[in-house]
Amino acid sequence: MKLDNLHNLTAAECIELLKEVTGRDAKVRARLEAIKPAGKFGGGAGTERQRALMAGDVETVRALDNEHADLMAEAEALKLQSESLQRRRQAALASEAVEGMPDRYKVLGDALSAAEVAIGDLTRALALVEDEYRWLYQARFTANAAGLGAKVPPGDPALVDRIAALAPIGSLLAKGRVFGGRLDDVAEDLGIAVERNPLLRRSA
Repeated sequence: MKLDNLHNLTAAECIELLKEVTGRDAKVRARLEAIKPAGKFGGGAGTERQRALMAGDVETVRALDNEHADLMAEAEALKLQSESLQRRRQAALASEAVEGMPDRYKVLGDALSAAEVAIGDLTRALALVEDEYRWLYQARFTANAAGLGAKVPPGDPALVDRIAALAPIGSLLAKGRVFGGRLDDVAEDLGIAVERNPLLRRSA
């Protein structure tokens, strides 16, 4: 494999070339193992060389010697190419990171803008929850004061579960009783019996 314009390669291109170099290196090493002479890299001769030797095929042995020499040179070249590509990849990653920072600053700014809009929408939605809760609370208080408490229908216990789920963020973004008070107090304000709600029993 020839590496042209190494210093112009991007990090992604280096990664792809490293895959090719690694794949070729594995094949070269497997072939070297099959044709190596005895004593090379430890152990006996490779299996293919052994067959040629057993057959007394001198021409094949000579050809295997030549191939072995060529593959050794290629393995050395692949090692150097791998090292060069890894160094270039690191350099490219650094330069690409610096070059990409202005665009990423803009992306960060856009993400913050979207988050600010979302928080604004959520804050208004939570405020509406507080408004509706206060209306129900005031209506129940008014009905009780007029002796009509028994006629006021209770709220769905699931409402309190949903309020509890929103409480961690609601207590940060919204002011008022619904997210800042105790859940059993909220349940009472909505006419929900505490014993009907397992979540409230745990928090009581």
